[in-house]
Amino acid sequence: MFVALEGIDGTGKTTLVSMLTKELEKGGYRVFATREPTERFHVPEDIVKSRDAVSGLSLFFRFTEDRFVHQREISEHLEKGEIVLCDRYILSSMAYQGVLLEKYFQSRAKTIGWMSAVSDAIKIRPDITFYIDVDPEISMKRISRRGAFTGFEEKEYLSAVRDFYNAISYEGKITLDGSGSVEKNFKEINGILTDRIRQ
Repeated sequence: MFVALEGIDGTGKTTLVSMLTKELEKGGYRVFATREPTERFHVPEDIVKSRDAVSGLSLFFRFTEDRFVHQREISEHLEKGEIVLCDRYILSSMAYQGVLLEKYFQSRAKTIGWMSAVSDAIKIRPDITFYIDVDPEISMKRISRRGAFTGFEEKEYLSAVRDFYNAISYEGKITLDGSGSVEKNFKEINGILTDRIRQ
């Protein structure tokens, strides 16, 4: 089973992957926890911080290239019968870069359509994608507490990204309210995963 966790920065995805890994391993399952971007991904800071369509295009292709290689690694672990938990996957690129590319396409539907076509190169898709939805004001407070900024964290930008996340229809996408505690989301996700594994 391949599971991806998605959401804007500050939703607790990384913590959830760690908690779920420990819980599943405790239950006797073999788990491969991974994330995107991978360690292979390197991009100049000025491109990350830019908010124009050119940067959006560059980042989307770079993330897709990183994912193209990453999917092979994911596939190998799935073939071994392991559960794969991934902190971010396709939806992150579509939401974060879609906001910027929409300035060029002048249409959200066209933007999503183009990104979906480019992403056809990614054949390994999650069985379930948990999208943790949270207000950017809450996420910004969480980010400031941990002091780990990546260049994507701006309230106005994150609001637009959240909007994009909510607009994307994606097979296997389950939306959860992330305004509460990480523990609450953990219980919800763990319950859904447990039921799905036993089917």
